[in-house]
Amino acid sequence: MKKIISIITISALTVAVFSSCKKDHDHQQDFVTTLDPAYIKVVHIAPNFRQVFNTADSFNVYLNDNKLSGPLLTFNGGFPALTSNINTYAEVRQGTYRVSLKSSVNGNTILFLPRTLLEREKYSFLITDSVDRDNAYSSIWLKDEFTIPDTSKISLRFVHAVMNDTVGKAVDVYSKRYNANIFSGIAKKGATAFVEFPYTTQSDTLTVRRAGTLNALAVFNTASFSRKRVYTIVYKGSTTATSTKGKNILIYNNY
Repeated sequence: MKKIISIITISALTVAVFSSCKKDHDHQQDFVTTLDPAYIKVVHIAPNFRQVFNTADSFNVYLNDNKLSGPLLTFNGGFPALTSNINTYAEVRQGTYRVSLKSSVNGNTILFLPRTLLEREKYSFLITDSVDRDNAYSSIWLKDEFTIPDTSKISLRFVHAVMNDTVGKAVDVYSKRYNANIFSGIAKKGATAFVEFPYTTQSDTLTVRRAGTLNALAVFNTASFSRKRVYTIVYKGSTTATSTKGKNILIYNNY
């Protein structure tokens, strides 16, 4: 009888210990799976990509071995869509990644860089180039820190992404509607914080000027914004190119 009781006791203890371990394991798994994701937007604004890398300027973007972009990413394009008010970022697991650009021709890796994407953070990865070749590759990686404006406002940020702009020179952004500069003295690769402005149904003409002058470098006519939305204004292109790859302004949605 004593032997039977001992066996029953040991069995009960074994079940209890196993159950306890299982509960701890389940709790750990719950914690891991409830981590919030990170968010990323990729924008291709490298006018001299073909010359810098001697390959087609259309490519795919990968995080580690997983393709991030949908269709091939081409100049002036982005993923997700730049003008969408929904799904403005791709949702990914938080963590450290090898961010790669892979050729549309042969699938080879053109370049890569390590990046850590933090939980609940939003990022813009602006793919640029450097025609003076002071770096083999230049990019602008931004953490998109903004609050959603109320229904009577919009929020704007400015990025100077003309990589071969005159050394030591900066730019201003002039608003015709306000008859004033809304951003001033921004140097190459510089990015402002998000700034809130009153919402209006009227469109605006935005002009990038050489800082402190009336010298217009690029103009965006009929810029219109939706209430309670967040946007990034990018001065991009090349000072030596013409057409779509010359100096111009791109506006994309953050929210």
